[in-house]
Amino acid sequence: MKIKKATLHDILAIAELNFDGFKDYELFNISVSEAKHTKALYEILKLNAVASIQKGYGYLCYDADKLIGYFSLIPAGQELDGLAFLKAGAWKIPLLTSFKTSRQLLSQVLKAEAILKPFPKDYWYLDTLVVVPGNQGSGYGSRILQAAKDLVIKNHGRKLRLITNATRNRDFYTKNAFINDAIILPTDNNSNFTTWSFYFDVK
Repeated sequence: MKIKKATLHDILAIAELNFDGFKDYELFNISVSEAKHTKALYEILKLNAVASIQKGYGYLCYDADKLIGYFSLIPAGQELDGLAFLKAGAWKIPLLTSFKTSRQLLSQVLKAEAILKPFPKDYWYLDTLVVVPGNQGSGYGSRILQAAKDLVIKNHGRKLRLITNATRNRDFYTKNAFINDAIILPTDNNSNFTTWSFYFDVK
């Protein structure tokens, strides 16, 4: 498997891949029409990818020149902030989508990310990991996860952290030696999804 830094020339392929990978994700389950949900989610995922790529955090994964996945890995202490999203075009979101729908989706994201607040900002953060749907279950996810670990090691990082909202992903990260150290249940934050925090010590 080959890994290369993503560029903005790759953004349409990445946006499609992220949407296909996350359109049924529990975190983004809100009560709106399918058309509004599709448009808003696509634009939000695209925005996140643009912000990551502009910072140099996005990576494409290939096998025999075939795109099989994408991940975004944020160095410790360098999280994507409001300015990064503005530079990526966040101001366009209300013009491109339903403001109410976008706000609902972003509210879900903020509820999930709240699980990270108690932890020191000494970790690298795996913001996104997605495998082309037709290639899921073929071991690519574990290989991409190892590539992320290798990048952390290469850059002298000590800890890799991530969150997930899907039971299948929880099991996947557990299988790959990540440790679950926090959980937020739907009753804890008035949501309809569960959030798990995982970390892996690479030192």
